[in-house]
Amino acid sequence: LAAAASMAAYNERISRIVRQYLVKDGWELDYYTQKKGARFFIAQKLIDDKAIYLVSVVGTERWDDIKLDLMFGQVYFAGKTMEEFAANAAMKMPSSAPKVHRGFNYFVQSGIVATLEDSHHAPLNMADILRSNPQARLYLTGHSLGGAAATIGAARLIDVGISPEQIKVITFGAPAVGNLAFTEKFSPVMPLKRIVNRHDPVVSILQSLSGKYKQFGQEVRWTPPDTVGDPHMLSGYVDSAIKNYYDKRRAAINSGVEVRNVYPLRRYPATTRVLPLEDRLPPGLANEFTYMRESYDYPYKLIPDSSSSSKNADLIAPTHFVDSSIEAIPSRDQPHAYQMIFTRAVRNANGITEQLELRSTGTFRLTPLAAFLYLSIGD
Repeated sequence: LAAAASMAAYNERISRIVRQYLVKDGWELDYYTQKKGARFFIAQKLIDDKAIYLVSVVGTERWDDIKLDLMFGQVYFAGKTMEEFAANAAMKMPSSAPKVHRGFNYFVQSGIVATLEDSHHAPLNMADILRSNPQARLYLTGHSLGGAAATIGAARLIDVGISPEQIKVITFGAPAVGNLAFTEKFSPVMPLKRIVNRHDPVVSILQSLSGKYKQFGQEVRWTPPDTVGDPHMLSGYVDSAIKNYYDKRRAAINSGVEVRNVYPLRRYPATTRVLPLEDRLPPGLANEFTYMRESYDYPYKLIPDSSSSSKNADLIAPTHFVDSSIEAIPSRDQPHAYQMIFTRAVRNANGITEQLELRSTGTFRLTPLAAFLYLSIGD
């Protein structure tokens, strides 16, 4: 969920589609934007009668973001209000005081003036929400610069008095944000999980440029898929997150745990049979098909509609069949890239095709697995 939310924060077509899936899953999204500075969204949902909030901050996607990334200097980090944080950042303090990256801090501070995209909604103040509802929980996430901003944002909430038990931070490929004093202050109290792809240079770049930066939190190392050339790309993190989900889901089911579906289910009449996904992938993507098949079989297995009896569904003679296939054509120009083609057909008992879907997309910004999910789940 955090990986998907991190992708949804960007301003790309696939990002907007991921937002649609979050809405289908019951999340209410409020998107905050501005020409310069932080862009983020706040999602909220009731889970087991508990208010859950999810804040996802965009990573580097504009030239102005790059300029903030390059502000390597550090500023004093302390305050009880947003005004105090801004004022303290202008103070000169010794290295023994908690300090954070100047550009990252400015990025977070700019979020205060971000404009709510839907003018019909009231802006949300997470500090006030968490104070008024001690049972509420907040997850902060982001990729790269977005992960750094999520970490600083969590530190601000803790400094203004929010219980760390209400907060969880999950970042992907995020650089270090502060000095040793900052780390020593927040490491014991901030629930921070840093997902790190092996050989991702951004994670350690500030430590190599300056000995003043230190990472902290629980580090979880993943191996990026072979289909991704750059280990820092968010698509690689999303791919690993999807595979991690299915690995954990498989283990949970084998141990007898009931698992909730995370994708919208496509319902067919009880007289329809959904056939197994057909593999038309090149040999190099054999491992990818294992996850494609699992992700396809689960959301699209036979689910009788409301007018059918699930108990008698297997006894009803099928009148229609749904068969699907996935193929990948390697790119001639770019390594690790493919043109993915997903086909789904609905045929009657006589073998006549009544409906046919054909969807295609390149993997220049996606991995084959993520591209398959994008194509197969549909609108």
